[in-house]
Amino acid sequence: MSKLEPLINVPPTSLEFAASLPVMPTVFNCRFLYPAADADKYGIGTFDTYPGRYTNTLFFLEDNAPVDQLVRMLDYQKSVGATCIPFYIANDFSRTYPTMGGKYRGEIDEAKLDRWYAYCLAIIQGWGIWPIPMGHCCNKGSEYAQLDANEFRRVIKAVVNKLDPLVPFWGAGWEVSEFWEPWVCDAAASIYHEFTRKPVILHNQGWEHAMGANINGLAYEWGHHPKYGQDISVDALRAEYKTVSDHIVPAGKALIAGEWTVFTQTPEAAAQRKGLTGYLPWTYGAWN
Repeated sequence: MSKLEPLINVPPTSLEFAASLPVMPTVFNCRFLYPAADADKYGIGTFDTYPGRYTNTLFFLEDNAPVDQLVRMLDYQKSVGATCIPFYIANDFSRTYPTMGGKYRGEIDEAKLDRWYAYCLAIIQGWGIWPIPMGHCCNKGSEYAQLDANEFRRVIKAVVNKLDPLVPFWGAGWEVSEFWEPWVCDAAASIYHEFTRKPVILHNQGWEHAMGANINGLAYEWGHHPKYGQDISVDALRAEYKTVSDHIVPAGKALIAGEWTVFTQTPEAAAQRKGLTGYLPWTYGAWN
């Protein structure tokens, strides 16, 4: 495909809607960090340890994200067997927010929500990749992540009501300990649950923020910086993951191997993925 347009767009309440979608996966894999193509110019990163340029899936809904690069992203993800992509819906740096002009407390932008819906439907139908909105991301002092329950509820209601028919589960935040205390994470998840019956998870470095009663799972980010991921042994990754699982799983929560390396395309990363996903059977996927 060369465009981000749904193949079939019928109301989600219609009988034809379910027939227009593939079967939802039971394991959610992707490479949210992945090598940038030569033509990619948007959302590019470099590390002193990384030979080349990399990019990520998180900016999928940004207003300025080039469609041709998003298509290359999806083609690459499909080529490596991805079944989902995570992305944020609120990010200060890019002014990604479901309002007119991304304004905090601004008017909900229905045209923007229509585009978000069309993109999410298109990736399911065209690539067999499912959208995982991961909420707020990712910085201290975030304007969008202020402790204003009324604004949070207003925005989450609009997004969830629009995208929920297409979403396997929701994320309330990415790298949440950067901007919220654990009790805020639980309160945020409880607001999501006002509008959806689907699970609500977090992405974070550390497990403590995911222990609230309203949080259903954790996409775990290891304690080391991902630019050093190539040098971390499978045994070391497993040991840290086991510590996390010993808290998360007995609490009845799901676990995803969320982030440990930027070297996602290497044989070493493949061995790490195999070592992690085969180690704990309650892991619902790997995002690296």
